[in-house]
Amino acid sequence: MKVYISQLVDDNLINKLQKQYNIGVELIDFSIADNLDNPSKYLANNYYNNESPLALHGPYFDLSPATFDSLIYQATMTRFNQVYAAAQKIKANHIIFHSGYLKNIYFYESWLTNSIIFWNDFLKDKDDSIQIYIENVFEDEYKYLLELVKIINKPYFNICLDLGHANIRSKYNLVDWLTNLAPYLKHLHLHNNNGQIDSHNGLLYGSINYDEVFNLINKLKINPTLTLEINNDKQLIESLQYLEKSNFTK
Repeated sequence: MKVYISQLVDDNLINKLQKQYNIGVELIDFSIADNLDNPSKYLANNYYNNESPLALHGPYFDLSPATFDSLIYQATMTRFNQVYAAAQKIKANHIIFHSGYLKNIYFYESWLTNSIIFWNDFLKDKDDSIQIYIENVFEDEYKYLLELVKIINKPYFNICLDLGHANIRSKYNLVDWLTNLAPYLKHLHLHNNNGQIDSHNGLLYGSINYDEVFNLINKLKINPTLTLEINNDKQLIESLQYLEKSNFTK
């Protein structure tokens, strides 16, 4: 199983861990609008000049693929295409995009209708050279992402399940999320928390039992890639050691 670490810790530590554990990096450089306006200075970064797998987290601040506003629609489309172009240049394997779902803003039906229009438009000139994964953030149930990817129905348009987000925002447990999303579950964002605050702790620091999570994934016979989204140096290293001992990533 391919493992990435998110660019949430010091760059020097990332470079060290890349070499030690033979892992990839999920970059957040291009989730920032200013960087998308001037991508050339980031293309010189050391991450792009080695053999490690690369992925990108797409932009999300002030953007929404489910918007009703034509100007925000165009801004979102522009930014998403910019990060796709960056992914092509650095030969990234995948891009993570947020779904844009906000329960207090959109009725489910209007969010889904608008999202279908946007994603069909965005994907019309894309192919399977870069995988697109849609991530849950504020969703309180799994049906939103499930229905979207089923309707779009493209082999390179699937789901990134963020277990930390589901743990604090969902009325369903993680067994329900994993089981129901399994056919479209191609990537995982892994971190832990206390069920209330999105603290991005290490895998051993919170209410998610990752032994149970990994056992279920094995039973489901799926093989998603994963990113450790952990913002603490010590806890990130401990999480990599835990993955190594668990044999889940072998």
